[in-house]
Formats: sequence, C-alpha cells, structure tokens
Amino acid sequence: MPSLEQWDKQLRPLLSEVILIGEVELSKEDVDDLSSAFRVFFGHYKFSQAISHATNYFPAAFAAWLVALAGDVYEGNNLWEHVCRTLKVEYNANQTSRLGQTFEECADRFGLNYEFPGNRYVSHILAHGGIPRHLLPEFFAKLLHPTLRESKIGLTANEQIKHWLAGAASNLVPRAIVRFLDYGGHVAERFVDRSLQMARTYARSRELPQAGELGLAAGVVDAYREWLRQSGETVKSVQHGRRSHAPFLTLDPYIMQAVLLQLPGQPLGAKEGRVHFFW
Repeated sequence: MPSLEQWDKQLRPLLSEVILIGEVELSKEDVDDLSSAFRVFFGHYKFSQAISHATNYFPAAFAAWLVALAGDVYEGNNLWEHVCRTLKVEYNANQTSRLGQTFEECADRFGLNYEFPGNRYVSHILAHGGIPRHLLPEFFAKLLHPTLRESKIGLTANEQIKHWLAGAASNLVPRAIVRFLDYGGHVAERFVDRSLQMARTYARSRELPQAGELGLAAGVVDAYREWLRQSGETVKSVQHGRRSHAPFLTLDPYIMQAVLLQLPGQPLGAKEGRVHFFW
C-alpha cells in the first residue's frame, strides 16, 4: 500500500490541473487505502498535531480523500460522524470544525477554495465532488439533452438548475448529481452553462469544440463524445439563447396619471439583421 507521502506526490500535479477536486477520481480501493493510511497516521499523533501535519505535508492526499469519502458515504448530516469513525478520533464539534478548516486550507493550496452556499464545510466538500465521470452519461441523457428539446428557452444556468431541482431531477438521476447541482453554487452554474453550450454547439454543427474553448475539463468533453457515440443520440434543439422581451406598462413620472407603454428591444439572430419587425 502506498504511503501518504507517495499518495500526496501522485495527487499534487493532478489537483493543479482541475477545477473541482472530485475530477481526480479515486477508486473504492484507493479510498480504503487512504482511509487506512490516515487512520494509522492520526493514531500516532495528538489530533492537533495530526491535523497540522496533514495540512503541511499531505494537502493533496487529505483533500482528495475527504471528497471521495464524502461522495461514498454522505447521507443527511452524518458526514463528520463517518469521517471521525474512519479516523478513530472523537466525534465532537471542535474536531469536526478543525477537519473542515483543514480541508479549506488544503484546497487553498491548489487555488480550489471556492465559496459555496449552505453549510460552510460540508457544502464545500460535497460541491467539490462534482459529478463523477461514471455518472456523466446519466447527466447527459436525463438532464442535459432533454433540456435541449424543451420549449423553455433563455434560462440562465441558475434558473435551469432550479428548474431541474424543482422537477423530477432528484428522482431521475443519482444523488451525487443532485448534490452537486444543489450545493455547487457558481461552480455548478458554470458547469451547466458550459455543458449546454457544448451540447448546443454539437446540435448545430455536429462538431465538438476543444475542452479549452468551452472552459470544461477535458474528461467531460471526452465523456460526452463517448456518450454520443455509444447512444447514437440525435440532438434536436430549439432556438436557444433568444427570448422575446414582453412589453410592459409604467407610470410617467412627469405627467400625473399618465401611463407609458414600454416596448423593449428584441434580440435578433445573425440572419435576421435585415428583417423588418413591427410592434
């Protein structure tokens, strides 16, 4: 079994290339090995010393392990209880708070300490789990592509996520996907926005841009390409990115009891620039 030093050496360059820690996927065997290694490590030191050493010497290993462990076990509010049981340390508020702070410090080492909504530490860890690569096909099939066929257009990424979560998303897809959308904040919004851009680009041109052009991890684009190949999915999208703005009434601030009809400008596609429209 690799030592914590070996694990950290292996994981550091990987964390330097990702947006979410969960993009560095660990197998169940990897998580079990890291759990054993950290359990032995915490058994050799006082808790405060072990936490300090983990931050200073094994930040990549600690952060990646905690995210992977949370993805496997989190139910309700039992994350810290499971972490403490795994490490064989006392489960109390002071120690769980220190574990959360340590995670933030480790994530910060790699520029990955974002702000997420919800519980400060738990939300942070869960959001960093992202959507595991093996679940991306379900995200594509059950959320992303059905959205392309819907009549709801012009939704922002935040609105789209709320639409999914308010609907059947929690029943259609695995918990890890719902959890990321729910806790992921601006990182989840960015992921959804870029994923929709990727799907719409493919729908128009049958070509996929490079990951760097989209602002997505290469693994996401590769997974989408493979999913398209295996599923034989044909994309038919509605006209996205354009939503007509309705006229509205306002009161004239200068003329008593006068009502103004406001006719807002309307977005036009590139091919419609010379077409005349009338209200």
